[in-house]
Amino acid sequence: MKKGIVLAWLAALLALAAVPAQAADAAWTASYWNNMTLTGAPVVTRSESMLSHDWRTASPIPGTINADHFSARWTRSVSFTTDHYLFRASSDDGIRVWVDGNLIIDQWTDHPVQTAVVPLDMTAGDHALKVEYHENRGDAIAVLAWSTLSANPWKVSYFRGSGLTGTPVTRYENLLSYHWNASNPVPGINASNFSGRWSRTQTFAAGRVRFKVTANGGFRLYLDDDLILNEWYNHNGTPSIVKDTVDAGPHRIRLDYYSRSQPALLMLGIK
Repeated sequence: MKKGIVLAWLAALLALAAVPAQAADAAWTASYWNNMTLTGAPVVTRSESMLSHDWRTASPIPGTINADHFSARWTRSVSFTTDHYLFRASSDDGIRVWVDGNLIIDQWTDHPVQTAVVPLDMTAGDHALKVEYHENRGDAIAVLAWSTLSANPWKVSYFRGSGLTGTPVTRYENLLSYHWNASNPVPGINASNFSGRWSRTQTFAAGRVRFKVTANGGFRLYLDDDLILNEWYNHNGTPSIVKDTVDAGPHRIRLDYYSRSQPALLMLGIK
């Protein structure tokens, strides 16, 4: 995947950090090991204000922690309001996330940068978060962000197989911005050979609107049920752009997508 696409995708992910949850602890407690298994005494334990790291090929702590073959653990108590949250973890290589001792994300494998999105209903009060990470070789990325469900989320239906048929797994998501790579989009759906449909109504001012779709796989983009991008064939991450003139007011947007092989990637930009 091109570096520019990766950085744009990470920027969108990191924007989710501004959420109504307040830290009961002032910072994350971060521990680092010079092995990939979090075994033995940590080499370094320190406070970190954010769990948002893109080390690339550098060491997280130069001169102390290896640039490759290291692991880390972050813990923090966070005060949440009662709401429906989306937790997003981005990693290269492995990552695991716990909330109140419950494992909600488990991607403890070596892989290029990918994300996992998990919806979770949180109750008001303090909740314990724990994140574990390991880096084998090459680029190293570890990011955890969460947000409440937006006022205008995407309705998403995921299907087993590439034909948008059968009984879907349906949920709501804030961003149409994914780099699943080798991970499954939701539990119960394959990591490859799946399809999805995103839909919502969005209000525009009168004028020209630019739609930009970036995908590995095929897609169709509809505006008010009119097909404006029909690219139902395998893409390799090259963006496709279309501009359309709209009247002021609400308009229906729908994006259909399939992935028949890994890595799976899909992003929609509108402006």
